Amino acid sequence: MTSEEGSDYDTDSNSEESETDSNVDQNEKPQTKGKRGRPIGYRKRKEDDFVKRQKRDQRQLMPTMKIRVWMCCAQLCTTLLSGDIINSARERFQNLRIIQRGQYILDWIKAHTAYDKDTGKMTTAFLVGNINVCKKAFLVILGFPASTYYEIRRKYMGKEI
Repeated sequence: MTSEEGSDYDTDSNSEESETDSNVDQNEKPQTKGKRGRPIGYRKRKEDDFVKRQKRDQRQLMPTMKIRVWMCCAQLCTTLLSGDIINSARERFQNLRIIQRGQYILDWIKAHTAYDKDTGKMTTAFLVGNINVCKKAFLVILGFPASTYYEIRRKYMGKEI
């Protein structure tokens, strides 16, 4: 009699578990998340450690003829420039040492920045020769990185300099 009761007890518990499992499946959707981290069995290989570093070339300047047809802004300000003006401005700037280039840009910002009452902002005039161009064209013509320009400008506007 004990063996029958034990088997009945086992079947009752199994039936209760199957009922609760089916209720859980109907009421709740299983939450699956993608695993994070390295996959199992991942091993860092020796060739991953020895990535060859390529020697960085000096910053390539955009050719003069390409600048003249380059669409820098809606006004196409570079189309007004002649090749001689672009070359002379670029040559003067590139003959400076790196520290002098940064000082040149800082002096330019100081001398050509004015407060605009209409917009309530500071505006800077960018001139190449005697022609007003956009900031993007000014930096490309001179061959000066935009990130360095913005760093100098941020320091100037914050009056750190």
